[in-house]
Amino acid sequence: MANDGDQATAAPDITVFRTGKPGLRKVLGDLEADIMTAVWNRGAASCVTVRDILGDLQGSRGSAYTTVMTVMGVLVKKGLLVSHKAGLAHQYQATCTEAEFTDAAVGRVVRELLADFSGPALAHFSQAIDPAQGDEFWLERIRDARAREGT
Repeated sequence: MANDGDQATAAPDITVFRTGKPGLRKVLGDLEADIMTAVWNRGAASCVTVRDILGDLQGSRGSAYTTVMTVMGVLVKKGLLVSHKAGLAHQYQATCTEAEFTDAAVGRVVRELLADFSGPALAHFSQAIDPAQGDEFWLERIRDARAREGT
């Protein structure tokens, strides 16, 4: 798919983590999450217009056309969507699947935690793992890291 040329298709820009929000809303705003869910529900290769997404959202929220258009532009800047002109309208397409985005978001959060708070982060990861369900090899590595950090 062609795009406007100045749009990055690199890893999505994940700069926020909201601990009190569910799912995608931890890293996206509420409307951003709803829009991306609607785009992903249409299929990875699907091109959509603002009007398509507005129709998908009508049952769940009463957003204005211009609001959805603005937020889709923000999602382009964040690298989650690309757009191209098709006649009078812009068409948008996801740059990654929901699973790929989730993996990138979790990876970013974990890397940031480990970079800035490695000891406490590893301690909390090890406490969160159920030894009955975990892989003993990795659990041992986590215990070793905790011991080295003195936690």
